[in-house]
Amino acid sequence: MLRIRPARAGRAARTGAGWVRRGCLAPSLMRYYAGQGFTLVREQPRGAHRLFLLARRAERIDLASWDLHEPIP
Repeated sequence: MLRIRPARAGRAARTGAGWVRRGCLAPSLMRYYAGQGFTLVREQPRGAHRLFLLARRAERIDLASWDLHEPIP
């Protein structure tokens, strides 16, 4: 399972950015990001692949409820 690095969680909101953007080539990673609240904005051909461009509004993340001592597999 992928995890957000605690130091980066909410960084966009803290720095005043309105949006967080992601780009990827793997459909499985695009689905993961969609499950994290990202919306597919555009698909573009990229050679033999497709580039998925996603975005979501920046928001502050409360890390107090996270178990940051749990090992990451």
